[in-house]
Amino acid sequence: MGIVTGSYVYYLNTTEETSSYIPELNETPDFMVIAELYGGCMRGDVCASYRIVDDGSYTYIAPQYDEDAERVTGKLSRTELAELKQLVASSDLSGILSSTFGGVCPITYDGVAMKYDITIGGENYGIDTCMDDIGDDPLFSLLEEYFYTFERVHSK
Repeated sequence: MGIVTGSYVYYLNTTEETSSYIPELNETPDFMVIAELYGGCMRGDVCASYRIVDDGSYTYIAPQYDEDAERVTGKLSRTELAELKQLVASSDLSGILSSTFGGVCPITYDGVAMKYDITIGGENYGIDTCMDDIGDDPLFSLLEEYFYTFERVHSK
């Protein structure tokens, strides 16, 4: 019980840190996905995160453990953006939000978990892989894969 409580307190105290690395937008787009890693990666003070907006442009925050985080930008292809939007549309985000994650959160053992902030036409869905049961939803598999894709594309 102590581990779970400690992990939760750690989570509560660190949730605001990662999102501050993503630059602010002048206005909220009709479609946006913000994804953030948290947990064990925070030992280096920064975890990877990214934001994708309606036109497919993205900002990826690459963790740099010895220096400030690197912000890189790019654009998804039309095919990639269409796939992402189709998966968002077909995912039961409300159902996921009303579910409860029943496993052991990876941050309990110094692993990483993910938080997603998905905006669709003014509706916002804040989903945390340690609190909400994403199951095997293909949307979240794709969103997780983007961390590895962006890291590969933008590695020094």
